[in-house]
Amino acid sequence: MKFHRDPILKFVDSLLILILWLGLLAWLCTAGPVLAGAATVNQIKVGSQTEEPRRVEIRRLKKLLDDPRTPNAAAIERSLITLLIGSRAPSQEIIDAVGPEDCHDPMICIDIAQLLADRGEQLDAALAYVQHAYSIPAVPNDAVPRESFFLVEAYVRIKRGEFEKAIATLTSGVQRAPYYARGERYLSYLGLAYEKAGRIDDAIETYIRLAAGTKTTSDKPDKTLLALYRKRYGKLAGLEERIEANRLMARQKLFVDSQRLNIPAPDWVLQDLDGRDVKLSDFANRVVVLRFVNTQSGDDLEKLKFLQEQYEKYQKTGVAFICIDEGYPHPVAQRRHNIREALDRVRVTIPIVIDPDGEVARRRYGTIESLIVLIDQTGTIRFKNSLWNDYRPFVTEQIEYLLKSQEE
Repeated sequence: MKFHRDPILKFVDSLLILILWLGLLAWLCTAGPVLAGAATVNQIKVGSQTEEPRRVEIRRLKKLLDDPRTPNAAAIERSLITLLIGSRAPSQEIIDAVGPEDCHDPMICIDIAQLLADRGEQLDAALAYVQHAYSIPAVPNDAVPRESFFLVEAYVRIKRGEFEKAIATLTSGVQRAPYYARGERYLSYLGLAYEKAGRIDDAIETYIRLAAGTKTTSDKPDKTLLALYRKRYGKLAGLEERIEANRLMARQKLFVDSQRLNIPAPDWVLQDLDGRDVKLSDFANRVVVLRFVNTQSGDDLEKLKFLQEQYEKYQKTGVAFICIDEGYPHPVAQRRHNIREALDRVRVTIPIVIDPDGEVARRRYGTIESLIVLIDQTGTIRFKNSLWNDYRPFVTEQIEYLLKSQEE
């Protein structure tokens, strides 16, 4: 038997369902924003609290520093200053936390001085920090770069308007640490100090040195140099030539003059990959580039690519390139096979000889490391280049120098 509901009851059911849906929609329209607002309020609370742990830690570290019994104060100072700088604390708060006379770590003093100078604030205190850094004695195995402190002192003095004192600081500092003489930071500070002191010619010369650098090509002169040069000479004619001349002079001083040797090259007799005897004296009256290499070392083998480029570049000029491989504990035939295979992988065609026991490398050239030795036309060792640093510009400049010497 089928039952049929009253049409009125069906209508009532439909009406109730509609009312329920409308009520749900109304609740969403009103409660949704409230919930969203609550979430936003919670986010604001969380955001305001993210800084609080940092402030709590700062207070804790300050309390530790105030206690004279606290060990390792320098490490605590470092943590405190890092937190204060990270939170962009006011300069006075940083000074109150660790004053100039309270520093145990010279690098803390230097970091604070640099920060204050960057901000252009509390410059008397900034100078006091640097001066205190100088006075902190070194400890065993100290790796603090004290020789660089003069750069920060000069920067602070420039900010203080003490331009002549900044110049004197830079001049004396680079005498103690001459490797800073071509540094960008040193030249920038020195040029600025000269400029502010009204010593325009000195400023121009310093900025030219900065633009020249020791790179393969010079930088383009910046706006400051262009403006000063135009003001001094009325035009820019001759500026590029001066920069280029300075670059060449700087490269020779760094890559050639500072590296010169005068050691007679010992002769040797070794066999090439075909078993033929090769002597150093076979290359008399020529510039010789010797490369001590371990062809079974992937890194050392990869570095041969640079020398291959030089070999192809200078082959027609008469420069002789020879690689000396130290050899390995294998039969001679196997050694030759291994070396050929290694050279083929990196497409190196430089002639190579085998030093079976490393006697030539160790006893005659005093090395057990990969090395590039340059010998002039008289059979004299003029340069030795370790491969631990960027040796490439040294080798290129030294080959050019020896070839020019041959022409003279």
